[in-house]
Amino acid sequence: MEPCLPATLAVVIFLVLPVVATIITTFLTPAGPLAPYIGFFGSGFRRTVLWRTIQISLITTVIALFVGFITAYVVSRSPGWLKSILIIAAVFLLLTGVVVRSFARMIIPGKNGILNGFLVNTGIIAEPMTMLYTQGAVIVAMVYLFVPLMVLTPVGVLRIHP
Repeated sequence: MEPCLPATLAVVIFLVLPVVATIITTFLTPAGPLAPYIGFFGSGFRRTVLWRTIQISLITTVIALFVGFITAYVVSRSPGWLKSILIIAAVFLLLTGVVVRSFARMIIPGKNGILNGFLVNTGIIAEPMTMLYTQGAVIVAMVYLFVPLMVLTPVGVLRIHP
């Protein structure tokens, strides 16, 4: 048990204590112990933002779990050479910077982007649609960000427990 002590101390010092200190300071305001929370939940705008954040996070989690687990299952059942290629592809997505991926996601569905150009040229839509800066675009971006993590985590477990 002793080898875990330095890591446990580091987590307590650098993670737990700052969070606890932040929570404690919210109760020590001059206006009263619940004033920050009453102010936050008393605002309709803030409640709307909080609710939308919870919705997006739940939808993103469900989609990423579904896609990631199915992909991990396929990867874990693949032959050795293909499994290596698929894992490298998942890791490659993680190695690409978030900023680079964000700009790529802005180019593809943009007003004059590749996707809108394709839809207009094929006659599916008459004029370009707004695809950026919508709740759907945020969900797609977040799923794209988290699916590699949802793939790599269960692959190891599925390899051990078929």
